Amino acid sequence: MDYASHTAQVEQIRAELAEALDGLTLAAPQGRAVPLLSTVTGQWVSPGEMDGGYWFRNLRQPVRFAEAVDALAADGYGVFVEVSAHPVLTVGVEEAVEAAGGQAVVTGTLRREQDTLGQVLTSLAQMHVNGVTVDWKPALGVVATDDSGAADGRMSMLDLPTYAFQRERYWLDAPPAATDATGLGLEALEHSLLGAAVPLADQGHVLTGRISLETHPWLADHRVFGSVLVPPAALVELALTAANRAGCEGIQELTLEDPLALPERGGVQLQVVVGEVDQGGLCSVYVQSRLEAADAGWVRHATGSLVAEGSAAGGGVVLEQWPPVGAEVVVADLDAFYERFSERGFDYGPAFRGLEAVWRRGEEVFAEVRL
Repeated sequence: MDYASHTAQVEQIRAELAEALDGLTLAAPQGRAVPLLSTVTGQWVSPGEMDGGYWFRNLRQPVRFAEAVDALAADGYGVFVEVSAHPVLTVGVEEAVEAAGGQAVVTGTLRREQDTLGQVLTSLAQMHVNGVTVDWKPALGVVATDDSGAADGRMSMLDLPTYAFQRERYWLDAPPAATDATGLGLEALEHSLLGAAVPLADQGHVLTGRISLETHPWLADHRVFGSVLVPPAALVELALTAANRAGCEGIQELTLEDPLALPERGGVQLQVVVGEVDQGGLCSVYVQSRLEAADAGWVRHATGSLVAEGSAAGGGVVLEQWPPVGAEVVVADLDAFYERFSERGFDYGPAFRGLEAVWRRGEEVFAEVRL
C-alpha cells in the first residue's frame, strides 16, 4: 500500500468514527467530581473536549503515559491506584515517578488467582500503613441499632485506646549459662555468688565470680536510698567461703569499707583474695569488685583476717542455751520494724525479710533469721 492509499484509508476511518461518535461529549461533572488527566494529551481534560475526534486521536496517537504521571506528580499527587483485574501499570508508574525524582505509594486492586475481597483489603492496608487516609466504613461496615438498641449484626469500628496498653509479659528469662571452670584451668565452686577458685603457687587463694540483677534477681530486694546494694552479711559469707576453701577455721575480724552496688544493667566481677598465713596464725582476706566496663578499676569492699587451722588466735561465743541466758527481747513487732527501716531509706523486699526475733545482752545482739 502506497502512502496515498494509506492516507485515504485513515481519513475514511476518521470519518466513520466521527459519524459513529457524533454527539458524544463529556458532560459537566455533578456531585463529587473526579478530575481526569488524559494520556492522549498529557493534560487535564476539560468539559466538551472528549468528543469523537478525541477518541480517534486516542486510537491513532501514541499513549503519553509517562507525561501524564509526571503531570500528576508535579501537581502533588503521591498515591496511585491501578483499578484493574491484574496490575500491569504499577511498575510503569513507579519508574516514571522515580525518573522524575519523586516518591509515591503505588498499588493495584485485584490480582489473578487471588481472593478478591482479601486482595482489595490488602491493597487498602498497604495504603493505610503508608500514611494514606482510608475510609474503612464501606468495607467493614458500622453497627446500626434500632430504637431498642439492638444491633443489626454488622461489624463495628472501634477506636484504639489513647493510653498505653496495659500488658503483662509471660516469657521466661533463662539465666545465662555458666562456663565450666575446670575447662579453664580453675576449680569449680558450688556457690551462688562465686564460680571458681584459683590456688596460688606461693600459697593463698583467689575466688572469683560474677553477679548481676539478671543472674541474681533476688538481690533487687535489698535497696538503700534506691540503689541495689549487696548486703554486708553476704560479704561476711564470701569471707567465710574463702576461709573454708583455704583451710582456715573462720574469721577473726572483717572491716567493711565501700558498699558493693549493682548496676541496673550489666554486672560486676567479684574477687575474694586470701593471703599467706603470718606468724600469728592469721591470714589476710579482702573482697573486691569492678564493673564489667573495660576501663573500670577494682574497688575494695571488705578487708580482714582469717584464723588459720590449728591456730591459737581463734575464739568465739559458745551458746549453751537459746535464747541466751540474760538476753532481752528487742524487736516485738517485725512489721513495724521493717516499716521504720523503709522510712529511713532501707527498703527490704521479701527476700530480705527473714528476721524472726532479736535479743540483746549488754553489747551483744542475737537474732533468729529464716532463710
